[in-house]
Amino acid sequence: RPMKTPMHLGRSELELALFEYQHGVICFMEAFYRHMESQLVRLTGDPQISAQDCVILHAIRLGERSKTLADIQHFTNRGDTPNIQYGVRKLIRAGLAKVAKKTSGRGTRYEITAKGRALTDEYIRSRQDFIAKIPTDRKTLVRDLKSATRLTLMLTGLYDHVSRTEAAL
Repeated sequence: RPMKTPMHLGRSELELALFEYQHGVICFMEAFYRHMESQLVRLTGDPQISAQDCVILHAIRLGERSKTLADIQHFTNRGDTPNIQYGVRKLIRAGLAKVAKKTSGRGTRYEITAKGRALTDEYIRSRQDFIAKIPTDRKTLVRDLKSATRLTLMLTGLYDHVSRTEAAL
């Protein structure tokens, strides 16, 4: 069926729906990063720590075990090793993470500090306050979040596959 207003990123109903979803994800990520950064500045007083650094900090804490750079890259779906290393160094300078004691295996491992644990705990409390402000019942919200997660992860996998395939050509 023809659209009322043609758009170069959505020429069919499906293309328009995908474009609107992609645009929604972009806007969500930017708003989410702004929110995380404002929380970090409020909690640390350090305007140099970014939302991406916060994601790295949570990745380091995840599972309550030390992480390698490869672990952090896997969790964040990022391949920009120098930027991740820079973020880890910033977290170490801020006293939020540290180099873990050497264990078996190769590579440097990082772990959260007591200060980093307190910061991430406070972030979780702040997120609980945020959740309380969402104007929908919890059962519907959980269902919708699970559905959005499935769709987002499916598209992430497709985008990653196409990117790797095109890079190999």
